Amino acid sequence: MSSIADFTAHHPIWQELSANQQQALTSLLVQRRYEAEQPLIWQGEKADRLLLIGEGRVEIRIAGTGIGKVALETIGPGESLGWSWYSPPYLWQFDGVALEPVETFELEAEPLRELMVQDCEIGCAVLREIVHTLSHRLSASRMQLLDLYATP
Repeated sequence: MSSIADFTAHHPIWQELSANQQQALTSLLVQRRYEAEQPLIWQGEKADRLLLIGEGRVEIRIAGTGIGKVALETIGPGESLGWSWYSPPYLWQFDGVALEPVETFELEAEPLRELMVQDCEIGCAVLREIVHTLSHRLSASRMQLLDLYATP
């Protein structure tokens, strides 16, 4: 397992912040471990945290009417899981399931949102991560649609 200090020393969010800001954000981090096939998040449940992947791979799945769960994307170290914690109604829009043992560094949503309001630089750094995550999910969704509707 990586230490919180090792993780934050290399993660882009922390690179943009002063030492005091880094400490404030780091004070919210909780390190967790998930086993293979264990869900990290479930579509429709309360989105209560931002998950930053330290090690391992997570498959993002979405429920499709009549087709069950569809794999959207696989993410790994250095990537973020979840943006639904930032926007009401604060419900996960997809599932995230560990494909192998996964280590995460998680930020609880409510204190994180409060910190983002109190310190705009921290807010901007976190929002850049959210936009990056959304951009990746949108690209993955487009690729899935292209595969789904490709002419044989």
